[in-house]
Amino acid sequence: MERDETIQLLHAAIDVELAMGELYAIFATTLPDDREFWSQLHLEEKHHASLLRTALDSFSNRALLAERLLPDSLVRVKNAHRRIIRLIAEFRNDVPDRKAACRLSILLEREIGEEHYNQFMHQIPESPIESVFQQLNLNDKDHAERITSYLNELEIQEGKRGSMNTAGCR
Repeated sequence: MERDETIQLLHAAIDVELAMGELYAIFATTLPDDREFWSQLHLEEKHHASLLRTALDSFSNRALLAERLLPDSLVRVKNAHRRIIRLIAEFRNDVPDRKAACRLSILLEREIGEEHYNQFMHQIPESPIESVFQQLNLNDKDHAERITSYLNELEIQEGKRGSMNTAGCR
């Protein structure tokens, strides 16, 4: 990956992390039953952006880290960022329900390259910098998986309430 392309990709990835954090902050504010869950994801996205900014500003071998950590398509990352920005504007006025917020977040996390990020987080580091990066992000991974688990919990709770509501109707 060329140096300029690496820098552009890191900037774009930072923008995506911050935008996802903003989206999760909206969910935390507007979905009070899920405030803690979305607030945690909001903080993790801000943390990801901070770590990427550190990589951009500090590491001499940005290209290697970016190549192993980020998706390889700058266009894909920029398109994802534009989509998230549109959704943020939309959700400031019309917030989705709890389950729709989860489903959308799962799709976005997968779209923005979380799979690539998680592969990096689960592989053996090839440098001390990668090792430090993995340690700093140890608990800030698997967002799509965690949101899926949360969605499943919501659906189970909803199913229990539904069966409790219909139990007296027999």
